[in-house]
Parts: sequence; C-alpha cells; structure tokens
Amino acid sequence: MSQRHGLSTRSIHAGEAPDPSTGAHGVPIYQNATFAFRSYEGVQAWREGAPHFHYARDGNPTIRCLEL
Repeated sequence: MSQRHGLSTRSIHAGEAPDPSTGAHGVPIYQNATFAFRSYEGVQAWREGAPHFHYARDGNPTIRCLEL
C-alpha cells in the first residue's frame, strides 16, 4: 500500500517530526495553570532571565508553538 498522501495531509505534517517522548504528530493543548521547575537552580536561572513556562497567563507550550 504505497499511496501518495494528498496536499492537505502533507501540509499538516510538513516540517515537524513526531514528539520523541510521545510519538504525537500534533502539538498537544496544554491546559496547565502552573508549571514545575525541576530544581532550585532552574528557579534561580528563571529569575535571572532564562526562559521557562511558569504560569499559563504568561504563555505555555501551546501558545509558544503558535507564535513560532
């Protein structure tokens, strides 16, 4: 079965590889209100300006993907 996918299917999946941990092709909708830091050092780095998702009103992975 080697049929060629249509333009719509190819357009949806163009330029994106499956997520390495889940295998998902599409960006999930993150509905979290808050995001955890993995360490205290991560908190310190964020306070010094390193990017990190910390509160949904300030952005989340879904919004970030749409901005790109």
